[in-house]
Amino acid sequence: MSFPDNAHEDLKSCVVQCTPISILDSLEKALSYTNMEDLKQLFENSNLSPSDYAKLRTFINEEIDTLIEHAQHQEDFADILVSLPIWSIHSCEDNLIDARSGILLPYELPFFSFHKNTIIYKCNSKSDFITLTKLGATFISELDYVKDHIIPSFIKFKTPPREYIPFLQAVLLLNNSEIEEYFRHREVIPNKSLTEFVSAGALYDMSNTLFCSIFADTDNILPPELQNNNHCLNSLRRIGLKHQVNCSIFVECAKEIELQIKQGITSSVVKKRARKLVQYLYQNIDSLEFNSEQWNKIKRIKFVPTEKNIQNQFYKKLKEVSLFESFENLCSRKYINICWTQCPLFDQHVDPTPTFNERYPEIDNPSAENIIEHWFVIEKMLKEQSWNRSHMKELRGVINEIYQVMNKISEYKDYEMLIKLKINKPEKKIFLNGDDPFDEQNWVAGKELIFGIQKDIKEGMYKVNDNLKEYKHLLILAGAHEVEPPSPPPPNPIFDQKDKLVNSLQNKLESHEYHDVIFTVCNEKIGASKYVLSAASSYFDSMFYSGFSESTMKKNEPIPIKDIRPDIFRVLLNWLYGKSFEEATTSFLSNPNEFPAGQSYEAYYLTFLVDLLKAADCYRVELKNEVEDKIINSSYISVTNVCDILEQIEKNDAERLKDFCNQYIESNEELIRRSNEDAKET
Repeated sequence: MSFPDNAHEDLKSCVVQCTPISILDSLEKALSYTNMEDLKQLFENSNLSPSDYAKLRTFINEEIDTLIEHAQHQEDFADILVSLPIWSIHSCEDNLIDARSGILLPYELPFFSFHKNTIIYKCNSKSDFITLTKLGATFISELDYVKDHIIPSFIKFKTPPREYIPFLQAVLLLNNSEIEEYFRHREVIPNKSLTEFVSAGALYDMSNTLFCSIFADTDNILPPELQNNNHCLNSLRRIGLKHQVNCSIFVECAKEIELQIKQGITSSVVKKRARKLVQYLYQNIDSLEFNSEQWNKIKRIKFVPTEKNIQNQFYKKLKEVSLFESFENLCSRKYINICWTQCPLFDQHVDPTPTFNERYPEIDNPSAENIIEHWFVIEKMLKEQSWNRSHMKELRGVINEIYQVMNKISEYKDYEMLIKLKINKPEKKIFLNGDDPFDEQNWVAGKELIFGIQKDIKEGMYKVNDNLKEYKHLLILAGAHEVEPPSPPPPNPIFDQKDKLVNSLQNKLESHEYHDVIFTVCNEKIGASKYVLSAASSYFDSMFYSGFSESTMKKNEPIPIKDIRPDIFRVLLNWLYGKSFEEATTSFLSNPNEFPAGQSYEAYYLTFLVDLLKAADCYRVELKNEVEDKIINSSYISVTNVCDILEQIEKNDAERLKDFCNQYIESNEELIRRSNEDAKET
């Protein structure tokens, strides 16, 4: 407001200039003129409209910095500023209070309270929040608001209002670790139907496909507003929302299936859920490490689907069962032949996997007692002619499978007494001692069977036919007898005529008494037997009995042997008399440890072998092959002697050794050439 230029100065001095400060000063003066107690009463009697209050708040918001600066020097002015009853609060009557009487929440936090009337400021704009903050309004953090103003009301208010959800969303989106920790141990999360508050750990995350299947129709899940907000989900998971399957949660899932069965939920729906749960168990059996208490619970919960509709008409008198059973009562379909009348079977979609069986071998097997009772039923059904001969093959298969399993069980000491009590009775004619199960004469009791007899003795004393022989342990427990002949005496020692003959011939080779031919070898006379030599060598056989000059020589006239040393000839004779190569050569070879210094035992031994080879070849004795192998496989052939060896055996039938020497020369030609040059120079 401004005056005209020609206005009188006295008039100007009588009118206060319109400024933010003067406006608030005027309120103080008005209060003193009216004798009212405070500004609240002044404003209440002024009949201001809501828009008037809004304009005043806008004015204060716009001028707040100027007003606060002035208030710092004027205490009364400061009191007026903070005492203005213009600030809205959350209440059913839209009450207004001053800047110091209420509580200021964080601006981003949506307001929520279980109470209709509060002293929480309703900031209609960010400017309201800023002004109240500058005026010193009591600020409260999200955590303190939750702890002091929300949670205490849960005692009285049990049902979550829908308005609570936006507030909870905002709190969760803060990612405040203190609030999350505070929530973790309290029932502050609404369930799906908003009927109660629960802890986050009581609810299941529908993002998990297994939980989505099992808990979709329950109240154990979040309201959609929370479930569909990924940021909220992350916070809820941190404070306990069940979002992954572990051992304890799997137990809860199994119990939920059992509960739904009892509640009468459509069986096809529950069965589908149960199949998924059991299949999850099989697929994750390696990661689900149940402790004994957890596994014992799972075994007893009736949540596993059973098989009720086996199409094969062969399986008569199936065990009557409910749609769901516990693991401990069910048997795998692979055991159907040995228990179908006594045990419920797994649904075909949840038959245990090999990995599951390996982890829990006690599951899915029928008990010994179940098998025995089933065995009795099968025998009774046969008598009742429940099957015809078209089922012959299936029946024999069932019977043999029962015998096989029971025979294996009978090997365990713990089951011996049970088996004896059940089947060791003369009236229990449950063993098919023949091929035809429809022939009543083939069915006998265990007590009527005898192992070790070749034919039936009389009625009640039957031999065990081939089809039952492999089940001996079971039959003995069932009362079968066994012929027990005495143990045979120790066997007579085995006489080796060959060894005796060889030893005798060796002795006779050394004795002149048994010589009928004399050989002269380098002036040394060596005797032998024509008969032995002719039997051992075709060459000597021809020499003595086929017209050779030696065959017409006078008795005891020596036969000269040329180009062979006596020791070599003696080795040849010893071998022909039955000694091995090692035995024949040992007596005639020098001891390596006693060999003269400066001489090479290797060269000596190689020469010995080459001479023996030539002699064996000369007399066409098979010893040649063995000697040839000895030379080839020894380490005595070298670049310095290979050519000499090849030259020595040039006229002999030793093709393998010749080939070996030629290959040796070809592979080491350069070294052999250099070796020969060095030898010539020497």
